[in-house]
Amino acid sequence: MAHHRRYNQVAEEVAAETGTWFLDNYATLADRPELFRDTFHYTVDGVRQLAGHYADFLAPKLSAD
Repeated sequence: MAHHRRYNQVAEEVAAETGTWFLDNYATLADRPELFRDTFHYTVDGVRQLAGHYADFLAPKLSAD
């Protein structure tokens, strides 16, 4: 899933340049083809994993504000 890796790299670069948060979804979902219906779309379990990853990332940041 090279396109996911490249998208992630670009997003990380933009976040660094703009000083915004960056969430590395690639690290969570990489090499887990069972979480995808095809090369791009998530399965239900993939969406759950992604949602949990967002929640774990955002909860401490939002509670600190």
